[in-house]
Amino acid sequence: MVDKRRVLAEFRYYDEPTLDSQLPITLSNGFVVVAINGACPLCKKEIAQYKIKGTVTLPLPTVLTFDANAVCDECKCIFPLYGRIRAKNKTAQIERLENGRWVFYSHNALVDKFKLSLNWLTRFFKD
Repeated sequence: MVDKRRVLAEFRYYDEPTLDSQLPITLSNGFVVVAINGACPLCKKEIAQYKIKGTVTLPLPTVLTFDANAVCDECKCIFPLYGRIRAKNKTAQIERLENGRWVFYSHNALVDKFKLSLNWLTRFFKD
């Protein structure tokens, strides 16, 4: 039996541009989205940028959405990759669907902590 979702994903994959060819995009807060990465759900390895194809849209100045399919050469599988990136303060919040609900996490907590520390040091030496 043919898995219709897989056939549609493969057809769509070969017909669409890579996500990185549609970037960078700057959100309204000045945050620049330069890459959208994905990992294989089976082997957990990161997928090369040229293997992620789909669409990137900016429905609002504060929200970027992506709808793509990615191919893992290791597992020989194709899987959906979709979500949104929302402007939040001076960074971004990445959101994805999980069990029918949007879940989110900060763009990069380590970078955010570094920026906070840098701001604190700047204020400390200003005084």
